[in-house]
Amino acid sequence: MKNLLRGAAITALLATLGCSQPPNGRWEARQSVDVLLKKGHPQTVAFVLNAGDVCALGQQWSFEKELRYKEVICPQGKGWITSDTPFKKLGG
Repeated sequence: MKNLLRGAAITALLATLGCSQPPNGRWEARQSVDVLLKKGHPQTVAFVLNAGDVCALGQQWSFEKELRYKEVICPQGKGWITSDTPFKKLGG
């Protein structure tokens, strides 16, 4: 019984830590950026951000098929990026 409770507690802790926070903040694209429709499919571009476009970026990376992805929410839609280098955080 003790092991069952310990296992349940560990599972709950891992589930809590594994939950990613939704994209937030204001980040400006400094160059053209492909935003992907789905993780794991780098050829499926949902839309392209242009320099000056502002989006909210996820805080954590998600790994799939040997690539890392970060969720973005933009006025053009929602999707995934593989690099946050072309973004600059805006104040406020």
